[in-house]
Amino acid sequence: MAQAAALAAAPLRNSLHPWLTSLLFTQKPYPLSFFSSPASRGPRGPRPLGPLVAGDDDTDSDAPPAAKKSRNELKREARRAVRWGMELSTFSRPQIKRVLRVASLDREVFDALMLVKRLGPDVREGKRRQFNYIGRLLRKAQPDLMDALIQASKDGDNSRLLALSGQETWSIEDDEEEEETTYEEEESENHIEIAARWFDGLVYKDPSITNEVYSVENVEFDRQELRKLVRRVQSIEGLQVDENVAEYDAMLTEAKKPLIRFLRSLAKRSLAEERCLSATFTLTNNCEYTVWPGLLSGAGTAPLETTGFALENGESRSLTVPYKWSGRIWGRTLCSTNSTTGKFTCVTGDCGSSTVECSGSGAAPPATLAEFTLDGSGGMDFYDVSLVDGFNLPMLVMPQGASPGGNCSSTGCLVALNGLCPSDLKVVAESTDGASESVACKSACDAFGSPQYCCSGAYGNPDTCKPSSYSQFFKNACPRAYSYAYDDATSTFTCYNANYLITFCPSTGSVKSAGENPAAAAGLPLINNTMVFLSGDQASSGRARAVRLPTTFAVLAASWLLSRQL
Repeated sequence: MAQAAALAAAPLRNSLHPWLTSLLFTQKPYPLSFFSSPASRGPRGPRPLGPLVAGDDDTDSDAPPAAKKSRNELKREARRAVRWGMELSTFSRPQIKRVLRVASLDREVFDALMLVKRLGPDVREGKRRQFNYIGRLLRKAQPDLMDALIQASKDGDNSRLLALSGQETWSIEDDEEEEETTYEEEESENHIEIAARWFDGLVYKDPSITNEVYSVENVEFDRQELRKLVRRVQSIEGLQVDENVAEYDAMLTEAKKPLIRFLRSLAKRSLAEERCLSATFTLTNNCEYTVWPGLLSGAGTAPLETTGFALENGESRSLTVPYKWSGRIWGRTLCSTNSTTGKFTCVTGDCGSSTVECSGSGAAPPATLAEFTLDGSGGMDFYDVSLVDGFNLPMLVMPQGASPGGNCSSTGCLVALNGLCPSDLKVVAESTDGASESVACKSACDAFGSPQYCCSGAYGNPDTCKPSSYSQFFKNACPRAYSYAYDDATSTFTCYNANYLITFCPSTGSVKSAGENPAAAAGLPLINNTMVFLSGDQASSGRARAVRLPTTFAVLAASWLLSRQL
């Protein structure tokens, strides 16, 4: 009966406009409303029986209807794409490029993979978010092709890779060129890593990174435009999406692109400007033994290329130090690696990292410290050599090539104080021949912990914390170095746009090269026109040469010096 009615209605249906036909002859299990949105109307009901008007169906008649994916299927696809990203991140750069090229994926995927490869093992949350992002980018890849490419890359099956790529021969030369340019590419892509860190910090409202970005001063940029781009991404990130995941991903990707471009441009210009304003620190070891410099960057300061390394006697190493860097540098001595545990430790200046790299840890006192703040107040560099945490080896800081202005002078402590150290401040270690020797000299604060020596509590200001007899010992021997916390007047130096030479166990010649009066710099007497260094490292008469002075003579010279300066 129903079929007969449908056949009877066919002539009328064929004479109407297709839109009206669809409206009148479509069964709907809900009231018809011309004001309801398409999303609120629910699924379209089945058509009535009868002949169809040509072109009335809104789908391709040859294609089967697309089956809607279940939530579980979407989750499985997302997990598979994240797994692809994790596997790709273990490949070399040429392998990654090969897979992405054959799979016709964007450069954006490559950049995201390069970033995740740079993240350390402790950046777990950052890696998780980055792999999720990579997974979203990889969802458009053909699953069978990606699985085959990844497996062939793992197996090193070049014939399979050739077949998948559709090429008759594989260009080995191209891969070799890619490997050769890896270093240059990584250097030129540093801004990508910085921009990615900024992106996460801005979108996920990290206060320190947000402040870092908006505080960039060395280049001009539109802060209002940046805020607008960030808010747009945040608004889409905040949406709750259970269905239409692909549409949501596309919308989010489109919102991210202009923000990523903006941040990359800003980071690239800022880095270029920083390279122009960066300083060069050259560390030289003139000691008769190996020194392991340690380097610690201040809070909110860009890290240096290394945080610790070895310098043999006579060796030098230069480091590029970024614009506005602040931090400290010191020398570690008597270091060794335990053959059982593999831990690296030092008798003096140890940073507790158990490796040669200090990785963000400072020196355990006592240690002679060189402290810097580059491009600080008024655009000046501030620097000093501090014995506030004690002494472990002589050190000299000399500015080079500075612009005019500031109190731009050499500073340091050229005297080897370990053998002259008061007995209650001495750090004694056993030498290789079994004898005990003084290897460092503590500060009074480290030795006794009293507020009056540590300038803490009631003594926490320059009016109440005064020099002690212990700090005076350091000041008399090294008048340009900090001897206690408020020893600012004679111990802080300033320069404009300088490079710096940092020398462990400095020689007379290095002091003279700075245009300084060596006697004034060292605070030492001249005996028969001969410069005497109490470290016993050298005596100069016309030219620097290494000698070892008897301990008795060193003590007499120190006593003479102290009596002259007290």
